[in-house]
Amino acid sequence: MKLIWRYVSLLFSLCICCYFILKSMKSGSKERAPFHGNTLLPDGHGLSELTCRQRERIFGVQTRRLQACNTGHFSLPGMEDCHAWLTCDDIDNNVHIKKPIGHGAVKRVYFAEWKGFKVAYCNLTTEVFREDFRHGLKMIKLFQPYDHVVQLVGYCGDAMVLEYHPWHSADNLNQILSRSENEHLNTVLFRFILSINYVEIIHFLHTHPAGVHVMCDSNDIVKTLSQFLIRSDFQLILSDLDALPRIDPEQENLIKCGHRQLFGNFVAPEQLWPYDDRDFDDDEMPGYDEKTDIWKIPSVVQFILGDVPGSDVLWFHLFKVHRRCREVDPRLRPNTQEILDEYMQIYISLYSS
Repeated sequence: MKLIWRYVSLLFSLCICCYFILKSMKSGSKERAPFHGNTLLPDGHGLSELTCRQRERIFGVQTRRLQACNTGHFSLPGMEDCHAWLTCDDIDNNVHIKKPIGHGAVKRVYFAEWKGFKVAYCNLTTEVFREDFRHGLKMIKLFQPYDHVVQLVGYCGDAMVLEYHPWHSADNLNQILSRSENEHLNTVLFRFILSINYVEIIHFLHTHPAGVHVMCDSNDIVKTLSQFLIRSDFQLILSDLDALPRIDPEQENLIKCGHRQLFGNFVAPEQLWPYDDRDFDDDEMPGYDEKTDIWKIPSVVQFILGDVPGSDVLWFHLFKVHRRCREVDPRLRPNTQEILDEYMQIYISLYSS
């Protein structure tokens, strides 16, 4: 009886494989474009530019374009000129809090207005997390002005003012795309563009001139996506930078995300307590590097893609690179550039026209 069930299981698996292969042959029959590992199309355009063109041409989503400001300045939608970061006097006298919109262990977030412009006002929840709050502010200042990170408007002591984004955090993605006004965006192509956007941000953190930074507030899928905001033009930006330790490759130092024991298969294997014969001890817990972010990419992308029509075919094409992301040995996992290279080839093969 067991032998019969093995044959039935094998036959079922073969049928599933044939199904995906046939669908992929129909969907991906276009010849792949030449590629040289630099995330550029043959005409010299980058992956970000290609996806922006697709957003505008196919979905009618216009990429947001603000004034290009120097470090220490900001520009909000509707502003004609850049403005210096708000000071304590500016915040005390001209930023008016309207209502709370979110909170976490480190900070509370409020919808507010500054001279008629919508902003987000954030302040520290408790002195216990002052170091985390100020680290987050330090990171936001470090990464200005970049499209991948929320825009800083000003700061004062244990408070900061950021650009406001009405769609809020990315863990609400499915609810946002299911709204009637966004139904035209709820497609596998648009969700793949968001997935690429997510990996681009991880790439930005891993390759920044100031050093390799690791996303530590990412112990489950909801927590991970809550670190990102969805802009009005449906691009992801990193907004919560309270737990973003830096790795110094020259000193070969490793990091640990917190001091508590982690569980589950969302986190990377090297983040789990490795000794079965004794209780967890943070002093004995080995450190790790940015490859923990790589391990989590397949899970995050699977959530972003959802179960819309065509997601199964795309997931089949992503299987090879995602399998590499899930290597138990972190040294065998690809870096973010390699993942973006593969995503580019798949994107061109299936969707570029």
